[in-house]
Amino acid sequence: MKLWSRGLGRKELVMDFTHYAVRRAGDGGIEILGVTEQPVAWEFRVHIGQEDIPGMVKVALSRPVIEMFARKPLTALGSLRRRRHFEVPAGLEERVKAAHSHVMDRPRPNRAPISRVESTDAEERFAV
Repeated sequence: MKLWSRGLGRKELVMDFTHYAVRRAGDGGIEILGVTEQPVAWEFRVHIGQEDIPGMVKVALSRPVIEMFARKPLTALGSLRRRRHFEVPAGLEERVKAAHSHVMDRPRPNRAPISRVESTDAEERFAV
């Protein structure tokens, strides 16, 4: 999977979800922990809450996703048998947790503390 954002400029992050850890979050949500592969190795954490499920279902049931899997169903399902391919690197969760804590919890001289945005309506999050 490739991820691009404006802050990356002309770069794209390469991500491989087969090597990420998935765990329950303390608030009943799910966390995905991992490290991007290219062009840099950045630790990341994705939190998925109950309010995100309708959007995930919408994407999973969209025509492009269904068509993508329909084209090569045996390839998509066959790869699930190769368990070794899905191994999570040792120490991944600790590495991501330490990186997250280092960035989010460290003091910021002459700046207001980083605010952790709680889940809100998408309209509020992306209002211009």
